[in-house]
Formats: sequence, structure tokens, C-alpha cells
Amino acid sequence: MQQKTVHISRLVIGSPKGRSGKSPVTMGLLAALVSTRGLKVQLYKKGPDFIDLGWLARATGRPYCNLDSFLMSREVILQSFIRHAVSVGLGIVEGVDGLYDGVDLAGNGSMAEVAKAIQAPVILVVDTTRITRSVAAMVMGFMRFDPDIRLAGVILNRVAARPRHENMMRSAIEQYCGLPVLGAIPKGVLLNIPDQHLGLIPADERKDLDQTMEEIGRMALKYLDLDGLLQVAASAPPLEMTLSP
Repeated sequence: MQQKTVHISRLVIGSPKGRSGKSPVTMGLLAALVSTRGLKVQLYKKGPDFIDLGWLARATGRPYCNLDSFLMSREVILQSFIRHAVSVGLGIVEGVDGLYDGVDLAGNGSMAEVAKAIQAPVILVVDTTRITRSVAAMVMGFMRFDPDIRLAGVILNRVAARPRHENMMRSAIEQYCGLPVLGAIPKGVLLNIPDQHLGLIPADERKDLDQTMEEIGRMALKYLDLDGLLQVAASAPPLEMTLSP
């Protein structure tokens, strides 16, 4: 089969564990990029999670796509990613649970496997409750755990109101890990998105959906480094697209 080299900006949004705030952060990023930058974004979710994807699709106004390293081979993941994103030029994948959490000790089925399949830089969303300098040790562990994963930046979530908390964490991550902090979201900002036992409340169950999406977009504009995130996304290497005969 013939192949074609394509350039697609892309990011994987991961975290050390579940409930770190990946979904609200991803929604805010998508809403801000679409509404304020006028960009088209193809969104993906790792695994069959229809609840979160309903929210994510609302943020972009585009159909979503699932990528699952347990059910799909690396090549199928790669070609599915390319096929859905090549026309818009920017793809964002939101992970589930911890970045390296899979079905076995080797990490099969993990978000990391998806990131490797599409050769995407990873942004780590970290819940910073009751942690300061130690956040650098956590981030460093995720950097070194798998040398095939390119951890390219950090978003700090649930940051305390006092400036010292954010300043200490930023300095520690930049000094010890050499990574940029591409966002710092204060504690309580994301509380307008209630959880259910499994994921977010479905989008069609929220009567104030449009207002909520506007608030999330404003949050992203205020607390995320959109230019920095787009720069990381654009640094992803070219991919080989398999052409249909």
C-alpha cells in the first residue's frame, strides 16, 4: 500500500491518576481553541466513555472518536487518528485513569500505549492538593518511567489561593524536570462540573449546558497557556498515512 507523509499537530492529555481534572481541563482547552482562536479540533477519548465524549463533542461541535489500545492494534490506532484529524490539522486525545495504568504489568491497554502509537507529546494534569516541591519528583517519575513517552508539559490543577503554592511548584518542575508549566488552575474553579460515579454527568442532562461551556472556556483563557500548548502540539513529528488502494 502507498503511504503519504502528513503533519498533524496533536496532544495527549494525561494524568498520574483518575479524578485529576483531565476532562474539565480538556473541555476548557477545546472550548477556548474553537471559540476564541477559531480553530477546528478533532477530539478523541481513550476507551469507550460516552459520557465525557458528549461534553467534549459539545465543546468542538465535531463528532468524536474513540482510541482504545486494548481493542485496537497500534497501526489501527494510528490510521484512525490520522483519518479523523488530517482534514483539520489538530487532534487532542483525553486519557483515562493514570497515564501508565493498563490491564497488566506491561501496561497494555494504557493511555501511554495510545500516545506512543500516534507519537504524540503528553501534557500531564496534576492534582496539586497538599503537595508543593514533591510535585517535581512525581513529574520526573512519569518522565523516566517509559523513555518512549515524551512528556512535554504540566498543567497544575487545584492550586491553593496563596501565590507561594503555585510559585514553588512551577520553580521545582522547571528546575528539576526542565518542563514548562502550561497552566495553573485554582482550587474550586472546576466545581461547576459535577461528577457521577463513572465520569461526568451526561451533557444532555445539564439544562445550563451552554452557560457551563462558556464558563469553562473562560477558565481556559485565564489559566491555561494556549500559545504554549499549541506550540507543543505543533512539535509532534510527521506521520505516515496509509492510502486506500
